[in-house]
Amino acid sequence: MVKLKNKEIDELTSLEANDIDISIPRDARSMFRFEIKENIKELIDNIKSGSKEKKRHLNYIGHDGSYNEYLNYEKQWDLHKREDGSLLLIDTNWNDCYATVTPNSKGLHIKTATGQYQYTITQNDQGGCTVEFNGPVNALLNQQLLPHMTYNPHTLEGKFIDKEGNDITSYAPMDIYGKLRNQKNQQPDKYGNIHNQQDGFGFNINKHFNNEIPFLPLSKTNQELQMELATKMFKNNVKIRNLSKRKEAIREQLKSKQQEPSVSGVVVADKIAEDVISGKEKRPITPQIAEEYLKNKFTR
Repeated sequence: MVKLKNKEIDELTSLEANDIDISIPRDARSMFRFEIKENIKELIDNIKSGSKEKKRHLNYIGHDGSYNEYLNYEKQWDLHKREDGSLLLIDTNWNDCYATVTPNSKGLHIKTATGQYQYTITQNDQGGCTVEFNGPVNALLNQQLLPHMTYNPHTLEGKFIDKEGNDITSYAPMDIYGKLRNQKNQQPDKYGNIHNQQDGFGFNINKHFNNEIPFLPLSKTNQELQMELATKMFKNNVKIRNLSKRKEAIREQLKSKQQEPSVSGVVVADKIAEDVISGKEKRPITPQIAEEYLKNKFTR
């Protein structure tokens, strides 16, 4: 595949997603580039200090409406110096989780998530550093064993590479990268899946990047997450209360029948209520409908 030139990328910025006629293979990989405020010395000092940065994961709503709870933890690691000059970081909470930091003449090379993702950090003459990340957007700065990095706004760019690491596109702004990514992800992967289910949790990534990644959910404050969780729990409780009331009403209707049904009225009530809640049963509930459920032996 021919690599896109910078001029071609510039021309794409004025196009809508439907107008972009570039084929990115489904197995293409991503790389990202951005600027940070810290210099190499500050990053190394942070690594050697073991990082006392406290992280708190509150309850959050998942893309599927579910919610989870994470306890507070302190971001720390044990540091070991190797004979080749590299540093080994081992998570104090998870001994099988590690990262390696290799200093070089230009800066640092970090392999994290047990070597799965790679960060190349280069010192800039004007101060700060340029960071290049080899990995998916949903993993950007989302690992435990990383020094603290302060993102410089409006510097994040993305590109696509092939399996051998050759460029398919040049670096492009995130809106253009996102359009190309969307088209790529419309193609089924080897498992037949389209899109990326992890995108629903992308607010964790956007919080590091000033909400500049348009195809991921916006990051939320802790207060917003708590409100969202409270709303979700309230709605769930309302549904449970309504379901209980509906079941009780149906039971009372069944009790008024002269002949006791052969199947427990509680079972009939539960079945009808489930159908009503799901939308399968849209008629007003009457004893006749309950009788119909009995005759059909719940085959509806």
